[in-house]
Amino acid sequence: MQANSDEMAMSRRPSGSMLAPCALAAVVASPAFVTPLWQSEPSRASPGSTAVLSGIDAVGESAPQGGAPQGGAAMAAGAAVGMLMGARAVAGQRRGGHQKQRVGLTARRAAALRELRPRDRTDGHGWIKEDPQFTDTDNASVASTHTVTFKKRPSGIKRYTHGMDGKGAMVMEMAEKARYPGDPLGQAAVAGVKKGFVVKSVAGKDVRGWDFEDIMDLLEDYVPNPDVQSTAAFKSGKVTREKKNKQVDFPAEIEYMELKEG
Repeated sequence: MQANSDEMAMSRRPSGSMLAPCALAAVVASPAFVTPLWQSEPSRASPGSTAVLSGIDAVGESAPQGGAPQGGAAMAAGAAVGMLMGARAVAGQRRGGHQKQRVGLTARRAAALRELRPRDRTDGHGWIKEDPQFTDTDNASVASTHTVTFKKRPSGIKRYTHGMDGKGAMVMEMAEKARYPGDPLGQAAVAGVKKGFVVKSVAGKDVRGWDFEDIMDLLEDYVPNPDVQSTAAFKSGKVTREKKNKQVDFPAEIEYMELKEG
């Protein structure tokens, strides 16, 4: 008899396909069944599971003996509210993910504005894959320092490259000698500057640890190149970074560091 009673009680419960109509009917006709769900105490479970459990508790308390259809409707309402709150929680997580994506995109856009390669710049300076890695703030790697005075631009240094994380400036290409006495393009060679020298200071301003682009803005020293100028004209509409430093006036003293080999 007990088994038959249980089977009859189970048969009175609405099937899964009836949950939505029952939930709607319960909310419209008997809002009292839903009210306790909103007032239930929060637990450590997720919002969706909390609402479902609250709905089941409400059924146990309010349903009359024998499993009246009224209790089934309340359970359906609890399940519907639980699903709604769970959906809101998932939507909130997705919004958080989208915000992180936007932050990442902003960072990538800022990185894209850096001008670290010759093709990104209009002066021919920048890093290429054959260039060595270096750190201009490592005093232990410095073998000696050399101070030179450049009287006017250009000094004959054709390309500087940057070090780790886009910091520092190292001489990579330069005119090897003066073509004639007083040749401005021979200034660096005559003053003893060599390939591999790293800029330490410009006009008395210590630039170790500076971004490569900021040092280049300060020096504004490059050998005019028709190919570079053509690239500059092609990229005239490109958004570029804002200059932080005004070029120094020449004559100016430039201090270089010669790094230890290896």
